[in-house]
Amino acid sequence: MELLMSMFLLWQIVRPFSLSIALCGLLPAHTVLAEFCSNIAGDQSKAKETVKAFQKGGLTIVMRHLDKTPPDKSGEECLTRDGHSRAAKIGENIRDLLPGSKSWTILYSGKCRTRETAQEIATMLGVAPKKDDNLLPHTGLRDGWFASYARDVASKATIGGNHLLVTHSQKLDLLNKELRISLHAQPVSDENYGVAYVLSGREEKHPLLGCIWLEGWATLNNSHVLNRSHC
Repeated sequence: MELLMSMFLLWQIVRPFSLSIALCGLLPAHTVLAEFCSNIAGDQSKAKETVKAFQKGGLTIVMRHLDKTPPDKSGEECLTRDGHSRAAKIGENIRDLLPGSKSWTILYSGKCRTRETAQEIATMLGVAPKKDDNLLPHTGLRDGWFASYARDVASKATIGGNHLLVTHSQKLDLLNKELRISLHAQPVSDENYGVAYVLSGREEKHPLLGCIWLEGWATLNNSHVLNRSHC
C-alpha cells in the first residue's frame, strides 16, 4: 500500500511535465496524449467545408474495410452480408453527395475484405477499383511512411478528383500514431469498420480534415441535400 501511495504521489509531481518531456524526445512519441479525430458529420460547418473540398478535389479518404467474416480454410476473410450492404450504402451516399462525378480513384489492398468493400463502392460510383500492395496490413509500417504515402496519393488527384484507399486497422493505427490523433477506441476496434480519415494533399501543417464514421456518410449527404434545397 505504501508503495502504491508513493507511486501515486510521484505521478502527481511528474504528470504536468510529461508532455514537455515527450516533446523533447525523452519519451517515445506515442506517450503523448492524442486528441480525438474531429467528427466531420457531427459539425455542420465542417461538413459543409468538407463537401466543398470534395467538389474541388485533391482529397484522399483512407477507409477501413467493412464487416468481415471469420477466416475460411485458406485464412481469407471476406465481407459479411451486412458488410456488403453497408459498403454499397457508402458508395450510394458518396454518389449522391457528388452527383455526376466519376473522378474517383479507388485502391484496395488485395485482401478479400478490402477488395469487396472497394468493389461495392466503385460500382455505385461507376469506376473500376485497383489493387495497391502499399495498403496491405503489414507493409510500410515504419514511422511517418503511411501518412506521407496517403498525402502523396492525394496530391496526384486530377482536377475535381479524389482518392479512396481501402485498407486495414493496422494502417489506421499507424495514421493515429503519425498524426497524433485518436478514434473513440484505440487501437482501432471492430466497432470502427468503415471509419474513414479525410486527408488533404495540399501543403498544410496538418493534412487531416477529420474522420467520417460509418453512419456519418448518410448524415453528411442529408445535410448537403438540405443545404442545396435552400440555395
